[in-house]
Amino acid sequence: ASAAPKAAAAAALGAALAAHPVRHTIAFTSSATVFGAPGQGAYAAANGALDATVTGAAAAGAPWRAIQFGAWATGMAAAPAVIARLRRTGMEPLEPGAGCAALAAVVGSAAATTPAVVAAALIDWRALLGAAVGSAPFYFGAVDPGRRVVEERRVAVAAVALPPTAA
Repeated sequence: ASAAPKAAAAAALGAALAAHPVRHTIAFTSSATVFGAPGQGAYAAANGALDATVTGAAAAGAPWRAIQFGAWATGMAAAPAVIARLRRTGMEPLEPGAGCAALAAVVGSAAATTPAVVAAALIDWRALLGAAVGSAPFYFGAVDPGRRVVEERRVAVAAVALPPTAA
């Protein structure tokens, strides 16, 4: 049920932008699509559907990108109980400056060289994947386990490869 409004909105936006091209269309989606989130299955699926729509538009040549943000350190994620849960699962809330830096990195990059979907999240790989894991998943490139992807004011945007949607 929560995927339908996101998909409908993306389709309506795509139709509107066909007549009025823009330099960038950036969707804010969620890292829950990649990492999961307890009790958030429908939310993760809805964001995955939006990621797939963005991927299809980008494959067709549109300047669309999606950023799968981790939890931000403001708003809902600022509650101590939420921060504790995030840390237990290997995630850390993003400070606004780091999130904005991720957005700037995507907007400032060439569409042809930027994957359609990227993730911006603060990750402790050992906590997320378990201490026995020797490396991050292959789709996160050379991310060093035990090191956080986003540190203080510096942000690294990790590519998430999604296959193009069927036409």
